Amino acid sequence: MQIPEIHSDYRPIERILVQAHAEKLLFAAMEMQLFDALRQPATAEDVAQKIACPVLSTRRLLEALQSLELLDFQDGKFVNTPTASDFLVTDSAAYQPKGIHFLSNMYQVFTSDFTEVLRRGGYEGPGVEDWDGGEGHWAEKGTFEGMGSYALCGPIQDVRNFVMDLPGLSSMKRMCDIGGNHGFYSMALLETYPELTSTVCDLPHVVGPAQNFYAGTEFAQRLTTRAVDLSSEDSFGENYDLALASHVLYYWVGQLSGILHRVQDALRPGGWFVTSHFLRDPKEAVSYDLAFVNLLASLSGCKAHFIEKDALAAEFEAAGFQNIRSAEGADTGLLILAGQKPD
Repeated sequence: MQIPEIHSDYRPIERILVQAHAEKLLFAAMEMQLFDALRQPATAEDVAQKIACPVLSTRRLLEALQSLELLDFQDGKFVNTPTASDFLVTDSAAYQPKGIHFLSNMYQVFTSDFTEVLRRGGYEGPGVEDWDGGEGHWAEKGTFEGMGSYALCGPIQDVRNFVMDLPGLSSMKRMCDIGGNHGFYSMALLETYPELTSTVCDLPHVVGPAQNFYAGTEFAQRLTTRAVDLSSEDSFGENYDLALASHVLYYWVGQLSGILHRVQDALRPGGWFVTSHFLRDPKEAVSYDLAFVNLLASLSGCKAHFIEKDALAAEFEAAGFQNIRSAEGADTGLLILAGQKPD
């Protein structure tokens, strides 16, 4: 046996292999409602009894979840972190099973046969086209619920609060939700502004199922749809107080002029266009989370899955928008940027 000379640390590789299974720990804990048992500090023995597991395996699971920043440990007892309390306790208003499983399933579809996908430089084959604009998953109830649930983890709240601070919208009546899909951004604003109605503009194969989905909500009478393909010259409508686009402009970064002028045509004088997308600061290193999603996006025909603030602001200004303002989501990694149509 030839024993090699080692001059580096193997642990980064081992860490990748181990962390690849972290979601299995999360799913098992959710299935057993472990986080419900940790609303208040509890010992491993207490938790083991509640979830019907041996004490030793329960303790090791709790320690693993602590290392994943989902639990805290003090004075011999485990307790949920604020993240777990918000998103993993079953009676929390922000409980996230649909959003979590949606993202997990989507990533599995996109990473199957990954070597060939990388060599081709893009996705092909059964299942994938449905995630990439086909007449499948983007127009299904499960997708509406999963994506909408994920958006409720903070992005919707950030956008709603940002819109509430914009001048001239306190009594707005009409909004356009571009690529709005599940409609949850619209619903959050409809709940905030009693006289508001919203038109969700999305792809032709999405709007029918979306309208059926909205029919089961309390906003059915105030939420309508309009078939619009951003790659075409389709009109968004007219005389809106607010136009909103969340996570839909990535494909057109650097060539937004046509879309921005169409949005201007759809706004009333003094109306606002608000955008919400993942942010990248070019001066900072990209996190693994963003790098991974960015890789998947690039294999879907999208240059990047983030937008740089200065570049987007420049495109807004070039299109004639005024009073450019922006905010960054404290816990969501989002850039919210808006411009106003001149009076």
